[in-house]
Amino acid sequence: MFWSSKVLRTSIIFLKDKKYKMSKINFLPDKKSFEVENGETILQTAIRNDIPYINACGGEGKCTTCRLIVLEGIDYCSDQTKEEEQLKQKVHASDEFRLACQTKVNGDITVRRLVLNK
Repeated sequence: MFWSSKVLRTSIIFLKDKKYKMSKINFLPDKKSFEVENGETILQTAIRNDIPYINACGGEGKCTTCRLIVLEGIDYCSDQTKEEEQLKQKVHASDEFRLACQTKVNGDITVRRLVLNK
């Protein structure tokens, strides 16, 4: 029991002292940047920050209305889901073409939304 509380106390001190950098998404053409909450998709980050984002299938990866191009930071994007791969094959899209509803990030990226909702 003593060992567990000591480890816990040390961990809390370490977490308080360490500065964690959250990932950031720069949205174009909106010219807005937002931090990403842990485990969030690009679409969830956009909606949480009031960027009007079309997503006809409700974020299920069954359409391409939330499509975007990753201009910077493609290496910080999650692997493509099965749904995303299937849709990309149908439209013969490049690697930079991603679905906002299927993509999570673990570093700073810049994206251009392709379907705008005014």
